[in-house]
Amino acid sequence: MNDEMETVPFRIVLQGDAVKEPPVESIASLLRHLVYLHDRLVILVSPKYRSAAWSSHFFYRTGRPPLKNDELLKVYYLKQESPIEIGIIISAALASPLAAKAFVELLKMIRDRNLDREYKVLRNEKLQLENELLRLETERLMRDLEIENEYLLKQGRDDKRERPSDIVAKDVLRIAKDDIKIKEVKVTETTRRSR
Repeated sequence: MNDEMETVPFRIVLQGDAVKEPPVESIASLLRHLVYLHDRLVILVSPKYRSAAWSSHFFYRTGRPPLKNDELLKVYYLKQESPIEIGIIISAALASPLAAKAFVELLKMIRDRNLDREYKVLRNEKLQLENELLRLETERLMRDLEIENEYLLKQGRDDKRERPSDIVAKDVLRIAKDDIKIKEVKVTETTRRSR
């Protein structure tokens, strides 16, 4: 066992642009998409969910095992004024630090994409290349976590099912396209975990 310490974020605050009184559906949509992304990452990196992670039903919310209460994504703070703020507790951060790290990194990628997109829209540039780059960056992150390699070993390289990185990339793009655009991702608390 390595004595090296790792910082694991477990509370983050997301700031987003929204109209003065955003529709509840816009907030609900963003929260739902955050939950999908979080839950998929936890299931993909957690050994206890490993068998479910590679089943064909994994990609459907009703087809995968529910997370335990101490692994759920939770909201501890919500400010509806502009800019909207949502404080999230990543309960699974201690049990699955890789999932927590990937979740925060993907949210930062979405934030950067949204900020970059505003600039590009002002310059009237196309966004197709940017979406492809976001997908490729998501694939790189999944490879770094060795999730993609394990999937390819289990399923075979010519399997027609979507790969985990494809599904996570769709989650990321879904969040990026929500009505409420993430403008800031702040880690407000961290905990220390020995590896």
